[in-house]
Amino acid sequence: MGARLYVLGVGRFLSLDPIAGGSASAYDYANADPINGFNLEGTAACSVSLKPKLAMSAVIEGHQIIGGFSATATSVCTRNARDIALSVQITGGYVNPPVPYARVGIPGSPSSTVSGCSRICTHSASGSVSFPSHCGGVATGIVRVTARVPWMPRGGHRRRTAVVHETYRLRYTHLCAPAYGILRVRFKGSSRLAIAMVLVMSISAFGIVSKGDSMTSKNPGESVKVEQIDGSDLGVTEEWARGICRGVKVSAAAEALNVEPSLPAVIEALTGSLPPLAQSRAAAICREELVT
Repeated sequence: MGARLYVLGVGRFLSLDPIAGGSASAYDYANADPINGFNLEGTAACSVSLKPKLAMSAVIEGHQIIGGFSATATSVCTRNARDIALSVQITGGYVNPPVPYARVGIPGSPSSTVSGCSRICTHSASGSVSFPSHCGGVATGIVRVTARVPWMPRGGHRRRTAVVHETYRLRYTHLCAPAYGILRVRFKGSSRLAIAMVLVMSISAFGIVSKGDSMTSKNPGESVKVEQIDGSDLGVTEEWARGICRGVKVSAAAEALNVEPSLPAVIEALTGSLPPLAQSRAAAICREELVT
């Protein structure tokens, strides 16, 4: 920056900030948070950051997973700030459900704002998404969040704002526990009941539940594992593509998707709803993983 010497190792300037109240200390930068904050003019009295993890939950209702999530932001301001507010907003996202279901968008929502903040303020915003699923299915997606802290400098007349953006990557795994069944068998002409433990595989070779199959009746052992994962948006798409295509026969996929039993037709049906770059990458992965 040229105005003062900065020691990166300790995160401190070697001389006083010429503008009083510009940061938490006269020697630090961006309230000691140079990753999430910036202060190029040396006049920022507030910074804002988002928690690295979302608070998440999920439930199964019928053949739908309903996922909830909440993002929390924290603002830190110096004595040089007044009229402080903090807003958090879910700006959008999507979920890639298990095959054969298409991508489900997460719409943006209005900002949730708290006014009259003190020097340290915390606020959250919540959202939800509902998408189809089946036993053994894995869905991946992203949630985008923005947090803002506007304030007025003491002695100033122009309102200032600090902003931070974050993209969270999610994975939902639809789990189903083994069930117990009763089999009727015959021994030398006489009918007896034999109790047998039957592992109910509620997915076919392509992982799709058949409503008419007696083996896929409602199972109280169903649950959802929801977790936050690392990686880029493209990485989320790659993981999803491997999960839906690995070891699946083209003929089975074509029957489930009701398309021509050819590799190009199946890949187009699976990836056609994705954005161009994600579609290209997902198609390449499915071309390698599908069994012809």
